[in-house]
Amino acid sequence: MDIDIVIRDLISQGINSVWVNHSANSYGQDLVQLLDAQGNELKWRWLSDGCTEWRAPPSVIGGYSGLPAGASEFDLSQGFEYASLTLSTEDYANYSEVQPSPDWCR
Repeated sequence: MDIDIVIRDLISQGINSVWVNHSANSYGQDLVQLLDAQGNELKWRWLSDGCTEWRAPPSVIGGYSGLPAGASEFDLSQGFEYASLTLSTEDYANYSEVQPSPDWCR
């Protein structure tokens, strides 16, 4: 399932924010989860699968009793266009960390 479909589905359910959590299974395979404010898993995908392979829960990890440290919040309350611009951009970049600019570039 494509991330834009996921975003539309979450917005239609009245979900105003999601948290992105990076994790790994016991074999070290990286995955990304979309969580609600209570740490419940909404969608997930293997990091290696790319942005079109979101799945319904449960993943091999499942949900949490609260939000895990390091989970990043994404606002869905401003509608699809804003959510797509922010969350889809991160998803298409595969949640890679942006490298800081060198000093000479600042």
